[in-house]
This record gives sequence, C-alpha cells and structure tokens, in this order.
Amino acid sequence: MRPIIQYFLPISLVLSPFIASAQEAVLSGTVRDAFTGKPLSGAIITTVHDSIGSTSDQWGHFKLRVPKSTHRFTISYIGYQQQTIIVELFQS
Repeated sequence: MRPIIQYFLPISLVLSPFIASAQEAVLSGTVRDAFTGKPLSGAIITTVHDSIGSTSDQWGHFKLRVPKSTHRFTISYIGYQQQTIIVELFQS
C-alpha cells in the first residue's frame, strides 16, 4: 500500500471570525498523494474520539469544525495506507 500523504501538509489551522462558538476551531487543508502531489478527492478525515468528519472535495480540500483541544485525526482513502496525526487547536 502507498502512504496516503507525505505529511498532512499543507494544512492550514484556521481560527477565523467565522467560527460559530468561542469553543470551536476550524481545521482545513488538502489531502495529496505523497509521491505525485496530486490531490485526493473523496479522502475521509475524521476525529478518533469525537466522530466528527469530512470528505475532501475534487481538489483534495476539506474543512472541519471541532472543539478547541488536542485531536487525533485519521485520514483514509481507498488503496492507500490510513494515517493518523495529532493536531493541537487552541486559541492563540
């Protein structure tokens, strides 16, 4: 199996004024093939403990609203090795 992504980059951690609650943060980014750099449409991104998830669009982009905290995310795509990353989302 090929690794799904080289690094979960570019990931933009966005704490924007569009946040619905002061206790939420927005995680957005792009899922790409580690070798070709091509975006992966339909990749599934979920939190491990909260069951919050999203699917990447045709350009590999995704966006998740999650509580401000440290989260473990899994990224999966058919034919690729599933990856898990840890991201800290706190107010700066």
